[in-house]
Amino acid sequence: MEKRQFWVVLLVATCLGLFGQDLAYVMNDFLFGIGPIYYLTFFTGFSIFLYLFIIGVTMIKGKNLNVVETNWKSQLVVACFIGLPISVWSLFVVAMWWG
Repeated sequence: MEKRQFWVVLLVATCLGLFGQDLAYVMNDFLFGIGPIYYLTFFTGFSIFLYLFIIGVTMIKGKNLNVVETNWKSQLVVACFIGLPISVWSLFVVAMWWG
């Protein structure tokens, strides 16, 4: 994964994780009225999937490199330190919504 792709996917995953509740209300108002809880659940699941995708691709890329490159290790650390707290927060919000 290139550096630009890494940051774009990380930004999208972070925005979905942090602003999923607001996006759920917007989607409920302007799209199908199925209930914001389902949108929030989808956004949270997709955000966690994107974080896991970033970590997986970065680890595969790092193991397949023949040239010594330390950039993938820093990308992995950044993805873990940003992804873990936001994923935990998103899961907490979804759990509170589902009751």
